[in-house]
Amino acid sequence: MGGERSNTQLSAGRAKEVEDYLLKSGFSPASITMVIGKGRIDHPGYKSNGGYAPDRRVAVVWTVPAKEVPRDYKPAPIVYSAPTVTADLNTLKPDETMVLKNIYFYPTRHEVRPESLPVLDRLFTTLEENLTLRIGIEGHVCCISSNVADALDMDNNELALSVNRAKFIYNYLVQKGVDPSRLTYKGFGATRPLVKEVTEEDADKNRRVEIRILR
Repeated sequence: MGGERSNTQLSAGRAKEVEDYLLKSGFSPASITMVIGKGRIDHPGYKSNGGYAPDRRVAVVWTVPAKEVPRDYKPAPIVYSAPTVTADLNTLKPDETMVLKNIYFYPTRHEVRPESLPVLDRLFTTLEENLTLRIGIEGHVCCISSNVADALDMDNNELALSVNRAKFIYNYLVQKGVDPSRLTYKGFGATRPLVKEVTEEDADKNRRVEIRILR
């Protein structure tokens, strides 16, 4: 592990190598807006002569251009639909699934947004009201190549985003008091799409968490 200047130069050089590879592969120079090296990143409390291994990487961040918004645009008021977890689960037979609606994750992360918590709390209540009910929590992602097992989870740099999202919900329920023996979790990556992805709306349908009845 070298000094600050050498670490910065090394990381910048690695980023430049990736840029050169992308340009040779056909990417337009205009599509690459930033190539930087961050050098060494401090991690308080972590000590090792070999550095922090997960930081030895090059991250490629994709951005989608925002659509032009008319000057007179007024956003519609946000309306949260009432969770119907109980009614939905009670209509399912063993091995049938339902999409857990109104669950929103931060992009490329496995943590849910705060507006999702009422749905998870309702799921917990449903399990408490039906003590013989056992469920499997199944995560699905979209927009990745068919030869990639799963999407990248930026929270921990693992190629396990669908697994970790399902696990987050599993852990949430267990922490609330649900017996772990009543729950399982699994991620399927993008291997079980609901629709062919042509539009962003299609991607939203495939980007989901499902609940499977195990009883």
